[in-house]
Amino acid sequence: DWFLQKTIPTAENIPFTYFNPKKQADEFEDVLEMIGVEVNDGKYDFSNAKTLLIFCNGSWCLQSALAIKNLKKIGYPEKKLLWYRGGMYSWKMLNLTTIAP
Repeated sequence: DWFLQKTIPTAENIPFTYFNPKKQADEFEDVLEMIGVEVNDGKYDFSNAKTLLIFCNGSWCLQSALAIKNLKKIGYPEKKLLWYRGGMYSWKMLNLTTIAP
């Protein structure tokens, strides 16, 4: 619901629950495909992995941190994981451009 109100231009909405391979296995594999990770025989190939800028609603939200933690567990390259800790709250407070998708 928050994403549909306002977001950062070009942002893609991926619910943080989809980053949990134990609870959302099918969605997790879909997310991996979306971000350029190939899965072959249970092994991950990060050669085409995208650099991700992950953010939440605000600095109090832990969802981004949990998503990053789960990506790191499978070996996602840390240099390709960026975290905008201020989230949408800080983005809007700075009066930066937002869109309603």
